[in-house]
Amino acid sequence: MRLELSGKPDAWKLARPVWGWGRGAIPRPTPRHASGTLEGATQFAEYLREKYFPNLYYEVSTHGNGIQGFVVVDKSFWTAAQYKGVLVELEKWLKRVLRSTTFDVEDVEIKGTPMTVEWGSRQREVRGVTYGFLAKMPRDWRRMAEWESTTCMTAHELRALPERFPVAEPVEPEPEVKSPAPKVAKGSVLGKMVDPEVIQKLEPLARELLKSNAPEVGRSSRAVVTVEDVQVSLALIRACTLHPNPDGSLPVMRVKGLWDAAFKAGDTRRAFSFHRFQAIRNMLSDMELLEWEDSTYRFGKACRWRASEKLMGMMESVLSSSTTTPSPSSIVVCNSIAELQQNRSGHVGVRPRMVYPSLLRTDWDSELVEAGLDFLSRMAA
Repeated sequence: MRLELSGKPDAWKLARPVWGWGRGAIPRPTPRHASGTLEGATQFAEYLREKYFPNLYYEVSTHGNGIQGFVVVDKSFWTAAQYKGVLVELEKWLKRVLRSTTFDVEDVEIKGTPMTVEWGSRQREVRGVTYGFLAKMPRDWRRMAEWESTTCMTAHELRALPERFPVAEPVEPEPEVKSPAPKVAKGSVLGKMVDPEVIQKLEPLARELLKSNAPEVGRSSRAVVTVEDVQVSLALIRACTLHPNPDGSLPVMRVKGLWDAAFKAGDTRRAFSFHRFQAIRNMLSDMELLEWEDSTYRFGKACRWRASEKLMGMMESVLSSSTTTPSPSSIVVCNSIAELQQNRSGHVGVRPRMVYPSLLRTDWDSELVEAGLDFLSRMAA
């Protein structure tokens, strides 16, 4: 069922459509509706005609499975936005009226809503336009006398209908809520790639790393690296090393996604920061605790790196402890870190390096040929 409302009356005012109801066939390709009959729509049209809209003219919709009624509305002295608000409230009221009856009708809608324009601060500046719903015109010209006597109302009278004839929302029984089936976690017991217990147990190692070699954050950032930042970074690097990408790459965006998930789950109080993670990664690289297979990156290609066997051994040694306090195993790790820092004092490790297309012309040519875009390579030659 659908309701259409006309705009300002003019020479064609009696031919302006207002609403339709029934199974609600709108003039669109292949309408599909689940309920409602033409008989029910006709009965509801008579109901509205008797109670709310005297002499209402209505006819069968174009596709023959609904009813559309027509009302002439005078919206003088009303802006388009104000009039549209009246129609929105009227449609809600009509839906309540429909739900309070037992007619076999699917829905009721209003058509013929106006177009609203949002004007800017400058002269003739239009910021946005919201189009309305078009309304159909009556087709049966032999019923011209009925057109002329159809319901005529002002926008103010339309606005007053819900107040004059209030209709309460029918109370429907609450649907039975069924508890969802328990989800079976895949992978780890918690269904997470990074166990929060791992983050907690890496605290002694993180403290010793910060004590021996404080990471340097870029001057343009106010970020400060804390022990918890190093804990989370180590846990994520360990997880990505154990479960690498098929091509062996470790994009920073993958680390960010895992970190954001841990932060959202409450496993860490620290949100992800590119500056902090970059400083921690550089610190580990300076201590030669990372293995770099390819330190270059470009658009569509990330660096290939992972935790070294030494760093993995340090983390496994700490994780084998049953507590998060320093234990004999973590003391050994701490001693090895101090010794490593003493031997590599001032050493600068590998840094990711962006490679521009001009330095990879041969590789790009082969990639363009594989993608069927070799003509771009010929154009750049």
